[in-house]
Amino acid sequence: MSMPTAHRCDTQSAATQRLLHQCLVRQILEWRALRGLDWMRGYIKGWAAWPKIKDDFADQWAKGNRGAEGDWR
Repeated sequence: MSMPTAHRCDTQSAATQRLLHQCLVRQILEWRALRGLDWMRGYIKGWAAWPKIKDDFADQWAKGNRGAEGDWR
């Protein structure tokens, strides 16, 4: 019986991680649009995941993305 190659597993994992990352960024974008900057700052304060998403959040916000499903610019 052959085992799946590491490359295939890594590719699937990377694709899944990218999708989860984009979904998380979109959720924060939507909340920022609906609830405002002060609310968002309070929500992310001390949040360990924020450094991993803040650059994409800022980039997507600047491009006009407000968290619509599937939107990634």
